[in-house]
Amino acid sequence: MFKVICSRCGVPQEEDDHWKCPRCGYPYRIVWEEPFNPKDIDSHDYSLWRYRRFIAVARQGERVSMGEGLTPLIPTSTPYLYAKLEFMMPTGSYKDRGSTVLITSVKHLIDGRRYREVSIESSGNAGSSVAAYAAKAGIKCTVYTYLSIKESKLRQILAYGAEIVKLPGDVSVVSKAAQTAPNSLYVSHAWNPYFQEGTKTIAYEIAEQRGWTAPDYVFVPTSAGSLILGVINGFRHLFSSGVIDKMPTIVAVQPLEVSPVYHALMNKPYKPPTELTTVADALISTKPIRLQEMVDSLRETRGSAEIVEDQEILNSHKQLAAEGLYVEPSSATTLAAYNKWKEQGKIKHGEDAVLLLTGSGLKIA
Repeated sequence: MFKVICSRCGVPQEEDDHWKCPRCGYPYRIVWEEPFNPKDIDSHDYSLWRYRRFIAVARQGERVSMGEGLTPLIPTSTPYLYAKLEFMMPTGSYKDRGSTVLITSVKHLIDGRRYREVSIESSGNAGSSVAAYAAKAGIKCTVYTYLSIKESKLRQILAYGAEIVKLPGDVSVVSKAAQTAPNSLYVSHAWNPYFQEGTKTIAYEIAEQRGWTAPDYVFVPTSAGSLILGVINGFRHLFSSGVIDKMPTIVAVQPLEVSPVYHALMNKPYKPPTELTTVADALISTKPIRLQEMVDSLRETRGSAEIVEDQEILNSHKQLAAEGLYVEPSSATTLAAYNKWKEQGKIKHGEDAVLLLTGSGLKIA
């Protein structure tokens, strides 16, 4: 039904607890081997698990779920522009899609012997989500984070009973601490392939909510890769199965300051800043481990990328709020990119687009 292989060298995963390839050190990816059939959807399930027939899980068993998914797809005041309200999730971010599948897949490994808890590095949303689903599963969780983490996100993580370890330094310091924590299974959304099995359901939902048609464009906030790769995989699965008649143009959107995917896709040099100051503080992966995988996937599916400046993000944030959509600035990057493309004539009259609004504005404070 599916196989788990290295995203670089193709070596199969040997054990469920292996989070990176022992040969080349790259993350694994999941290859789904059966076509999508709308008839196999569980129409009585109103969460993303309605697509469970097409979701890879490491070991079948009781799902760790809180009703995540099946978020609204609504028209905006701009003709032909729609918003997918991913911030309407149990923890206020799209990451709940990945966490439900990830924790369901690894919970059998936390047996109190080799592994007693799960660990993850996070600037906020991923840590909150994994902490919540770990709590739901009765699993201890430790979140390694930065000194600059927002107080609102810190409070949310602590509310779920997780332990917080704040460290000075960049992502390499925080990640290493999470990866080497004793008696802990590392469950980073950037590395664990089961996380993408949850995010690919965004594509399934958009297509189903549109009567099994694909939009012309989908604008996706892009950082570590767990969202953009999931969305690409979902639409690619639908297209290869003959469920939709075209692939949408998937646009990876990044803030100017943190834009390695954009620069790599456009064959331009990128130098990360020494200090991150962007308002899009959920998009801070300057050296994502899945960079080449993202670029290859975008090229294979004729996707694209765009960068937006902080003032454009803030203007779009206000524009969304004026329509009653209160999101994180990182989510507003998608509208900023859409506006830029519209002004440049890249989007023609009558072509429709979907913005992924990934995080709640209640996380800003």
